[in-house]
Formats: sequence, structure tokens, C-alpha cells
Amino acid sequence: MSTGKNYNFSGVIVPGAAVSQVADPAVTWETTTISNIGLDLGLFRDKLTFELDVFNKQTDDILRQINVPAQVGRLAGPYRNIGSVSNKGFELTAGFRDKAGDVGYSLSANVARVRNEVTDLAGAIYYDGNTITREGSPIDAFYGLRAIGLFQSDDEIAKAPKQSAVTKPGDIRYFDRDGNNIIDNNDREVIGNSIPEWTYSFNLAVTYRGLELAAFFQGVGKVSTYLTGNLAQPYKNGAGVTPEWLTDSWTPENPGARLPRLTTSNGYPQNFQTSSFWVQDASYLRLKNLQLSYTLPQRWLSRAGIQQLKIFANAQNWVTFTNFKLGDPERNLTKGNIIDYPIARTATAGINLSL
Repeated sequence: MSTGKNYNFSGVIVPGAAVSQVADPAVTWETTTISNIGLDLGLFRDKLTFELDVFNKQTDDILRQINVPAQVGRLAGPYRNIGSVSNKGFELTAGFRDKAGDVGYSLSANVARVRNEVTDLAGAIYYDGNTITREGSPIDAFYGLRAIGLFQSDDEIAKAPKQSAVTKPGDIRYFDRDGNNIIDNNDREVIGNSIPEWTYSFNLAVTYRGLELAAFFQGVGKVSTYLTGNLAQPYKNGAGVTPEWLTDSWTPENPGARLPRLTTSNGYPQNFQTSSFWVQDASYLRLKNLQLSYTLPQRWLSRAGIQQLKIFANAQNWVTFTNFKLGDPERNLTKGNIIDYPIARTATAGINLSL
């Protein structure tokens, strides 16, 4: 039920509520079963440590919102228990710490690999925009045509599987997956994964007497995003184009261009079909935190009744290594129409005082 659904009684508008979403009376909790085996190892008086965990996480009766036809009253679909999802993988953590005179140093790293797979949907397939949830694939995998380059001539178009009646040189060429010599929805396939297969991080720290430098890096790998926003596609929503579309789009004089010829999606959808051309690598490595601090010696503070005084400078999200250029890669990867506001870079400095 939702409020704000006003009613008219005898010409007077009164506030009310109405059903806005279908409910499934048989809905129940998800059930998760985890099995794992681990190994902890410490060497050289625990200066060198290892932790390994191999796991299998099986979730049954996963909850998903199901779309319903608009003919039932344009109601939102119900949440239902639709099937099972498996997450298999491993996590490895290693660390080393030691000291040489007044210099102390430590290094630790963590890496995890997770393979997400839908294992049971009772034969059903669920589509949601440009994603698909089906057995044997990751949940919410990107689904569309496979782009295999750009057409260079009318002769190439004539010899290729039929794309559309208005295909021209400079247009995106798609793969004929089913081999029937026609490009249509039956040629769609999984073209990307919005769930990172790899996640990793590492910490570095060096101390010298009261001085300390610490850094924390974090990243993900083998993950993609699908973009359809103004920055990705030309003339989207009446907007202009980015400089690369002016310099690196196909023309007869620029046949080796990376981008197709400049067109609008309005009335000419050939180059704007859901395809791997618009899938981008969203892997990144980011310096999440860097801090330099100095703790004053206790002998300087005792007379003033101060237990501890630390001066520090800190930077967060200051450096990011990524091939993703259209915004922040640490974003909602299934949200293609709007480029999320990026995570801010921040720099702070301060004093920690304990009396």
C-alpha cells in the first residue's frame, strides 16, 4: 500500500492510500548454506603470516522483484523466491612485518576470487533492461549483441549477415551467433558481468620512532559496466558530443577510427542497439587512504599532563588507476543512463590530543 493516492468524494479531494505493488503470499526468507575450509600459517615468530579460505556459498529461494504486465493496472511487480545462486571462490591474505633498528615496516595483501552463477531458476529467464538472469550465467549479466568491428564498405555490408535495411559504412557490425544470416534478438549473448570476479587490497606501513606513513589500496578486476548516458553516446537527450566523438569517429577519411560514424539514435537505432560496444571495463586500483603522522615523545608531554599528542595529514581517494574514463569506476555498475556522482577526493589535517 502507498499513501499519497488522493480520492474524489463529492467534488472534494481527500488523502488516501491504494495498492501500488502486487504481493506474493507465498514469499519466504532466503536460505544460505556456506561450506569452507581454511588454513592459517605463521612463520618466523609470526613475522610472515598466511590465511587461505576456500568457500562455497549457496543461496536458495533468492528474492527478486518480478515485472508484471501493465494490463493488470500498472502495478509494481511482487518480490518472489525465484531460485538459487552459487558463489564459489577463495580468499588469500598474506602479511609480513619486521623491524630494523628504529625502522618498523609491514606489508599485508588480500585477494579474493568469486565466481557467481545462477544454478536454478526452474527453467525461467528474467530480463531487466540490458541485463539477464538465467541458469549458468552470473546474476544480472549484461545481455546483448556482440560487436565485431565497423563496416568499411557497401561490399562488406552486402556479404555480411543482414543487420538492417539502412546499414551504411561506418556502422557497428554484429556477430551472427545462430548462423541464420540475420542479426536479431536471437543473436544476443552474455556480454559483461557487473559482479567483480576479483577483489583485492593491500596495506603498507613504515614507522620511524614517532613518525608513521601508512597507505591502503583497494581494487576490483574482471568486471564491466554498460553505459548509455550523455557522456557515452553522441547527441543523447539532445546533448552534444565529447571531443573523442569529433576526432575518433568513422569517416571515409578516417576508416581506422575506434568509434562508429556520427548519428543520432532518433530514427536510426543501428549503432545504439544493446551490444558489447557499449560495455566498458570497470576494473580499478585506488589509493583509498594515505596518512602521515607524528606522535610527539612522551617526555615532551608529561610535564603538561598530556598523555598523547599526534599530528597527522590524511588523503582519501587521491589516486585511481583505471581504463574507465567516463566517471568514477566505483559506481553502480548496472546504472547506465546516469553517471553517478564520483566519490570525492579529500585531504585533511589535524591533531589528536589525549589528556
